[in-house]
Amino acid sequence: MNDKLKNIIVIVTFITIIFGMLFLNIIKKDEQISITERRKLATFPSFTAEKLIKRRLCN
Repeated sequence: MNDKLKNIIVIVTFITIIFGMLFLNIIKKDEQISITERRKLATFPSFTAEKLIKRRLCN
């Protein structure tokens, strides 16, 4: 094999791993409890168009 083909194989493998991890994290269910911190994790506030218009996203 020549060097150009080896480089292409390494790049494609690297990109596949990176995007694979991205997609796995997107489809993975959010955790409810932190095992290492021994506590329940906070959730994101609910999002509605009304809150966006009235600028009350964090309340």
